[in-house]
Amino acid sequence: MKNSASEVETINGADTGRFLHDWFRRLAENGWTSGVFLAHLSEDIVWTATGSSPVSGTFRGLQAYTVGVFRKLDERLASRPTPKVERILVDGDWGVVEFTSTGGLGKNGTDYNMRYCWLMHITGERSTRSSDTTTNSRWRNSSTDTLRSADSRRISRTPGRTKPARRYESHSPR
Repeated sequence: MKNSASEVETINGADTGRFLHDWFRRLAENGWTSGVFLAHLSEDIVWTATGSSPVSGTFRGLQAYTVGVFRKLDERLASRPTPKVERILVDGDWGVVEFTSTGGLGKNGTDYNMRYCWLMHITGERSTRSSDTTTNSRWRNSSTDTLRSADSRRISRTPGRTKPARRYESHSPR
């Protein structure tokens, strides 16, 4: 499996949905380890963490993301949260994962359970472009702001596509 987005073929929407479902299942079972999480980010990932926290910004490349976000969260978290997927929406090689988390705890005791919405471009079973958001500001109290969200239900279509985004699956009824 190649690591750079420019070296692999784009996968279709069904593959994107299956990959995201499987990736988040493994994250829930095994945690946010580098072997499960970081292994599926491309070397040339562009990750945008919204908000105004110390981990907010646009990180270009896996090394920049690892240092700028992943390790900073390790420094502040006693336990990383376990994701529970609410829904996955897919439009070609783009996917949106809306999920909640449980069990996350800051080293100062702050609850880190939140609702997330991640927009990801998937190429060859790796995320090449990601934008993450949350809908809870509790993390601010643990010395790092939350990664804020715009309305996580507002999903725009990929520019230039003629088909609307389709719902891949739902894990829980609304």
